[in-house]
Amino acid sequence: MPRRRVLTRPLRRADRSRGAAAVEFAILVVPLCVLLFGIINWGLMLGDRQAVSQAASEGARAAAVHPGAEPDKLEAARTAIATALAPLGVTGCAGGALQPSGKGECRVVIEGCDRGAGGEGGATACVRAEIVLDYDAVIPGFGIAVPDVLRYEASAQVG
Repeated sequence: MPRRRVLTRPLRRADRSRGAAAVEFAILVVPLCVLLFGIINWGLMLGDRQAVSQAASEGARAAAVHPGAEPDKLEAARTAIATALAPLGVTGCAGGALQPSGKGECRVVIEGCDRGAGGEGGATACVRAEIVLDYDAVIPGFGIAVPDVLRYEASAQVG
């Protein structure tokens, strides 16, 4: 029985295409991973944006319904903001800054506001809470796709 030489036998079609499939996979996996991690990073940013808007709303509501003098109302708003932003690492809202310092700004003011757009007249007090959170991308390298600052403002009429 004659011996076949391995080096001289022609390659089968399956042997030739196996290398091409590995190259195609390597070319496609990089953009797919970038897309996947980009979607994850964008979703995390939207969740943090929702937390900022909720914190501003909670701060305005807390000041509006809190009984007592203006300083007590403002303190109630700051406490509500810090509590709502605790999952983002915020421990307080004092002196116009989110604590720990460097996280952003928080402003709570009580000012006059119009009672209605219908011209019913009369001014009443409104509380306005504004939060500016300095935002860093959760996944390094994807900061170009998300904003640097998350900002939200809410107001409520003091009852």
